[in-house]
Amino acid sequence: FLNNPSNMKNALVVGADALSRWVDWDDRNSCILFGDGAGAMVLTKDEESHGVLGYSAHSNGEGYDDLNLGYCGSPRMVATPGDGTTVSDGSYQKIAMNGREV
Repeated sequence: FLNNPSNMKNALVVGADALSRWVDWDDRNSCILFGDGAGAMVLTKDEESHGVLGYSAHSNGEGYDDLNLGYCGSPRMVATPGDGTTVSDGSYQKIAMNGREV
């Protein structure tokens, strides 16, 4: 979108998550923390072509075992991002949380 030479000026970006499908409703420590949600925003093309001015995201993975949603399936590389491919061959375990650490 940012480098698209067409006359497109706006893009609607929508994200949604249905985390309640993987909540262990018998675990009162974690079930009250997680639910479903969605969000949306409109991106508008910068006429001066500045693009993205900055972005930074970091994780060291140290607390991986403290809050976890394990995948039960075969890992699969999605080779063509942006084509609408959904990885759906598998399922997830219930959310596991070490409440004191989280």
